Amino acid sequence: MCSLMRFQSEDEWFAECGMGFEPSAREAIRNSGNLLVTAGPGAGKTEILAQKASFLLKTSRCTHPQRILAISFKKDAASNIAERVKQRCGEELARRFHSMTFDAFAKDLMDRYLKAIPENFRPERSYSIGVKDEELKERLSACGMPSNERIKELTAKPLYSLSEYDRSILRDWRILLKHPGEESLLNFRMISRLAELIIKTNPIIKAYLNTSFSHVFLDEFQDTTFIQYDLLKACFMGSNCECTAVGDDKQRIMTWAGARPGIFGEFTRDFNANEVSLVMNYRSAPKLVEFQRHVFKLLGERVLSTRPDKRRDSGDGDLTLLHFADKVSEASYLAKLIKGLIDAGTPPRHIAILIRNYIDDNASEVINQLGKLGIGARNETKYQAMSSEELVGIIMSAIRLAVIDRSPDDWIHLLEILIQLKNYSDLEKIHQAKSDLSRLINDIKNDLEDSSNKKELRSIIDKILEFFSVDSLRALFPRYSNVDYVESLKDDLSELLWTNRKKEDNWKAALKRFEGDNTIPIMTVHKCKGLEFETVIFLGLEDKLFFNFGRDSDEETRVFLVAVSRAIKNLVFSTCNSRGKVIDCFLDVINDSGLVNCLFL
Repeated sequence: MCSLMRFQSEDEWFAECGMGFEPSAREAIRNSGNLLVTAGPGAGKTEILAQKASFLLKTSRCTHPQRILAISFKKDAASNIAERVKQRCGEELARRFHSMTFDAFAKDLMDRYLKAIPENFRPERSYSIGVKDEELKERLSACGMPSNERIKELTAKPLYSLSEYDRSILRDWRILLKHPGEESLLNFRMISRLAELIIKTNPIIKAYLNTSFSHVFLDEFQDTTFIQYDLLKACFMGSNCECTAVGDDKQRIMTWAGARPGIFGEFTRDFNANEVSLVMNYRSAPKLVEFQRHVFKLLGERVLSTRPDKRRDSGDGDLTLLHFADKVSEASYLAKLIKGLIDAGTPPRHIAILIRNYIDDNASEVINQLGKLGIGARNETKYQAMSSEELVGIIMSAIRLAVIDRSPDDWIHLLEILIQLKNYSDLEKIHQAKSDLSRLINDIKNDLEDSSNKKELRSIIDKILEFFSVDSLRALFPRYSNVDYVESLKDDLSELLWTNRKKEDNWKAALKRFEGDNTIPIMTVHKCKGLEFETVIFLGLEDKLFFNFGRDSDEETRVFLVAVSRAIKNLVFSTCNSRGKVIDCFLDVINDSGLVNCLFL
């Protein structure tokens, strides 16, 4: 129990990650009060939050039973920081660290306090979530309401501020929430506004929230939207909760999704927060860091203080620009380049091909040429989406246990889920849960061996979820309340798994292929945030891929920076006549830096 633990003094505590921290980072970890941490690529922003959690929990500055709430923009980021805290603090202390996305946080508030929502805005308990806005538009259109711009207008203002002059907005909310014979239909922006309304109209709930969490962490803060920031202020502004936001405005690439420009300044004013700036880049080789400094100039940064890790040789890093006449010659050359890297000892997963847009159109020939050399490569988009789904994690743990002789992490994962769902506490019931789980795994093993098509695999997936009870899983993970979304998720997983199974002789090899072993990842720049690779091949700097450059050159330049800053050691730009004209400022910074070796092939 927590009361039997020996907590460390603040002087005894030290970071256990093997990573050196600059003085400002150490200050951020131990800081009291609200804090904004700004830092460029490779500074270790997420690791600083994990270490701060370790410091707060191990020293009992976050006093039991209070907890730490971490809010991230994406599901994989939320999972990443949670796993880091577990590694730094151990299982018991990590239970007091709650990591979730903004969407999950808002939905949890709404589900928990649904009855506290004023009746005219209260959804039915069995509401549906429209994953795409088109679902909401269809309902409004079916009721004779034009819907093209109205979906955005629904959530443009906080609900508590609506008046009789907002009749059309109030009517649309009523149609989506209270339409006769239909479930309430919401999107996550609406859910965030409802969560904000709960807090604004129920001071007791806000007080409970502030008492429960002593500290709030905000990762990738530059991507926070207008609505999310309104919810954050409603929950924690003016409270005793200490908020720590980390981010880099130079990597704000979600403006199209509503990211709020100027949010760093607003946060420091609204939360009376101190600001700490980090200057180290522990990821990239010195020559790559120097190139990033040139990109910073494009974004108007005058103080170019970012520095590489001084433990690395100043000449480390390699940058190359390749220019080709056509896609076939480009793909052939890149495939041979990648083979050379693999033959020299670089694991395939440490090499990434990044593309701004249209992966299938621009990477198909590269995938084809790599295949001729016996090297696998794949579009990571669907796999990344799958990996962040809790239901997929449960399904894949069961399948791995059935296929692989030993997988203790998967066994612990499933047993913990089962015990939590069944609310088991005594040893006899836990022993029974182990026996039940063993029988399920044996059944799945036999079913997989006998499976001969995608339909049979889909039945196996259903069997796994039925064992845990789909309704119970929905209660544990409320985001799966949308039945159609769950069915679609199972269909997509069946498709991906069976596609990989058809390419291999057995399920063990198929699982390795599904999990990306020995394949080159290909992804869009937006999907690579938070990742790093020894070698990055940035395919396509042309206007056909950066088609939005004319409308928002700053945003597209930030996209360019995010891509180049994923590289640890080698950065390769690849351009091709058939994709159009290279963006002038990208070509200028490459040429003017004096760091990039240019080859016309």
